[in-house]
Amino acid sequence: MILDRPLPPLETAIYWVEYVARHRGAPHMRTAAVNMPFYKYYLIDVIAFLLFIVSLFIYIVYFVSSFIFRRIFKKNEKN
Repeated sequence: MILDRPLPPLETAIYWVEYVARHRGAPHMRTAAVNMPFYKYYLIDVIAFLLFIVSLFIYIVYFVSSFIFRRIFKKNEKN
C-alpha cells in the first residue's frame, strides 16, 4: 500500500505546496479549530462540568454516609 503511490513523495509535496499557493492559502482546507475559543478547543467547559458532577457525587456520598453513621452511633449510645 505504501509502495503503490501515484506520485513519489517529493512530487506530492510539490503538488500540495503549489495547490495552497494557487488557492491563496486554501482557507477551505483549514481546520475549524483555528476559529474556536481556547476553552472549547481544550474542552475546559466539559472538564469543569465533569468535575462539578464528581464533586457533587462525593459531597452526596459524604453527607449520606455521615448521616448513616450518626444514626448508627446515636442508637448505640441510647442503649
